[in-house]
Amino acid sequence: MRLKIFKEKLSGLQKLQVEPKGIIKEDKIKKEKDSKNEEKDTKIPQFMTLSKLEWDNNEIHAGIIKDPTAKGGLRYQVIEPILSERDQKAFEIIKKLLMTELTVSLQDIKSKKDAERRLKKKISSMIKKYRLNIPKKNISKINYYAIRDFVHLGKIEPLMRDHMIEEISCDGTNIPIYIWHREHESMPTNIIFEKDAELNNFSRKMAYICGKHVSMADPIIDASLPNGSRINLTLGHEITKRGSTFTI
Repeated sequence: MRLKIFKEKLSGLQKLQVEPKGIIKEDKIKKEKDSKNEEKDTKIPQFMTLSKLEWDNNEIHAGIIKDPTAKGGLRYQVIEPILSERDQKAFEIIKKLLMTELTVSLQDIKSKKDAERRLKKKISSMIKKYRLNIPKKNISKINYYAIRDFVHLGKIEPLMRDHMIEEISCDGTNIPIYIWHREHESMPTNIIFEKDAELNNFSRKMAYICGKHVSMADPIIDASLPNGSRINLTLGHEITKRGSTFTI
């Protein structure tokens, strides 16, 4: 009888010893699965092509990735410096200050390089003047976006610098900008104008650069950019339901 009780206790003890191992094993498997899922979620897209765009010392890259959600299965991806939430807010403040304080005559600007130099100097003085808490290593990122938006063609500037792109087109707000690539033909990009106001302002800027005027009364223009590229654009929802459009 005692032997039977002892065997039962021993059997129970063995079960207790086995169960934790099983639990540990299950936990290990679960962690491995979670780790694999996390790696899958954070995995950097596999680029079919990747090249550095000419832009001074900035690390601006662009390439083509396979994207099953995109029309044709390919997407053109532009990789620009990443601003933290705090730096993004600082940049928005700097943009507003530049719009009110920047009083340089266009006749005084000798070239785009000169404009870039003046803009960097102005941003540096404003950071000191308004005591904006921006880490030194991030000032170059803010300079990049300021120069991109104020001196060049904003969001589409990286596309303009890729010699493999023959055409750039925007069909409205919240629609990816499409390009015509010399090798891979038509494909969407990761660049989007998310608000009507943003796209309308961009259209007005493009018209101004071309020496033209665009308005709701005269919403269509066909002109040439300073580099010789032809541009057709429409303003607002009067011509197209999706908002302003352009093709370069």
